[in-house]
Amino acid sequence: MAQEFYTGKKASDKSAGLKRKFDDDEDDLGFEMVSASGEISKKVSKVERIVDKWALEEAPSGKAGRSQTIEFKDKCERQAKNDEPSPTGLIELYLGRCPPNITDEHVKTHYASLGNAAVTRIKWITGSDGKFKRIGYVQFSSQELAEQASKMPGPTVEGQAVKIVKLNEVRDQKAPQYQRNIMALFECPKTITDDHITQHYKPLGEGAIVNIKWLSNKDGTFKGMALISFLTAGLVQQAGDMDPPIVDGQECRVKVNEESLSTNPNEGCDMVVSRFPPSIMDEDLQKHYMWLGTDAVQGITWLTNPDGSKKGTAFIRFKNPQLCLQALKLKPPVVDGQTLSVMLAGDTKGKGKGKGKGKGKGK
Repeated sequence: MAQEFYTGKKASDKSAGLKRKFDDDEDDLGFEMVSASGEISKKVSKVERIVDKWALEEAPSGKAGRSQTIEFKDKCERQAKNDEPSPTGLIELYLGRCPPNITDEHVKTHYASLGNAAVTRIKWITGSDGKFKRIGYVQFSSQELAEQASKMPGPTVEGQAVKIVKLNEVRDQKAPQYQRNIMALFECPKTITDDHITQHYKPLGEGAIVNIKWLSNKDGTFKGMALISFLTAGLVQQAGDMDPPIVDGQECRVKVNEESLSTNPNEGCDMVVSRFPPSIMDEDLQKHYMWLGTDAVQGITWLTNPDGSKKGTAFIRFKNPQLCLQALKLKPPVVDGQTLSVMLAGDTKGKGKGKGKGKGKGK
């Protein structure tokens, strides 16, 4: 149910100022400034929403309260700045084993044929000692330009060419896998569990749900809400189109968090492979996953040292998220007697994908 808080000199004087409308069930969605006549005055930022609600509910009165509110606002603004997402829709070019004396001007001149504004950013990687690691990232203004650049020979400096040139996709959000592609569940009964959720959305495929987070009130009682993270933006949208779960005769209410949806078209398609012997080849991985289809594996990327040797980590891109999930269910590849370690790229919580056995959230 929505609540109204008035900002006039007196709470009872509704015509003296503006009123702020909060929604208990969807307080994460923000609120609007509404005049006494009911017209929307302006949208209030997320930081203002958090600070004002804290001031109304928790801050002490008087001068001490005002001082603590200012400190709390500063803290929220710093956190909001740190949480700003990285740019989306851009593609980087990875330059490896670069000439030691390469500069920005060498790169810009080399790719000038793509347009004066084609290159938007260049970053060179240095070690903790400040020495150039001969690695660079070149960001382009569009995916098309980056793909064209990847097909060109690498820049050459005094007769020495860049040895490795390949596309490197910019991560579209800083949030880990379990904080993306979220659907909120409201008005849940106290008896609901993880199993109810996973069984209800089982038609989307095993592994479609990455994480389930149950929300509680300050006193520890269940708030009747959950945040469900799905593997891809497509899956969470499909879940939103399904009928909501019904538990003990009570129908839950759902809402897709549009801001959390990933824009990466290859979301959920990449597997991380590690702990492999130096002798491993592309063919070892392709052969292992061949039964999923001859075109199931779209590409394999090895992270390498400056001398070209493998670092011990690789990325396998599958044709779609469903094939990637099937691959994760298989026994890991074994090469020269060594069992490899595999996991979904971006899965910072390890193998757990929201399959835990829920026990309820308290009464």
